[in-house]
Amino acid sequence: MSGTRTRILLVAVLAVLIALGTTILLWVVSGSSSDSVTVNTTNEDELVVFDNTINTTLAFIALDDNGTSGELVGCGDSVVLVDYGVEPGPAQTRLTRTLLAALDEDATYGASGLHNPLGAHSDLSLDLVTVEDGLASIYFVGTLEAAHCEAPRFEAQVEQLALQFEGIERVEIFVNEISFEELTDSSGR
Repeated sequence: MSGTRTRILLVAVLAVLIALGTTILLWVVSGSSSDSVTVNTTNEDELVVFDNTINTTLAFIALDDNGTSGELVGCGDSVVLVDYGVEPGPAQTRLTRTLLAALDEDATYGASGLHNPLGAHSDLSLDLVTVEDGLASIYFVGTLEAAHCEAPRFEAQVEQLALQFEGIERVEIFVNEISFEELTDSSGR
């Protein structure tokens, strides 16, 4: 009987130690702040919305309303913010999840009629997001329509998505490793 109790006690202590070790490992991994988040955005990937969320916003564009619905941008448009929840985490991770959510939406957001420049570019994917010293660098791969009015809409949407997060003061956007500024300067914007 004593040998059985000892084994049961040993197994119980071992189970507690394994659970404690796993908890500590998960805490360390989730609390670490890496310099970048790499995102693999294949067609199989889906954005998962968790029950335990914090409020953020998605940014969309009200076309041709001369700033009536929000901040005036582009060709007489407005940036309109829509409430959205993401899983808690570092600003960089929340920004990545928010960008993926916007990319996952259609070119028109729901029944609102709001334009979604990120969703309008179906072959554009998020590649990398870094946040360092207040600067968010956001890298996309694919094709971006840099038409006269679409370019400032895209830029405003991405900037609004990023600047809402604490610690982000400036935003750089890259498409195929070329800065958005360089892309739009060469397109005659």
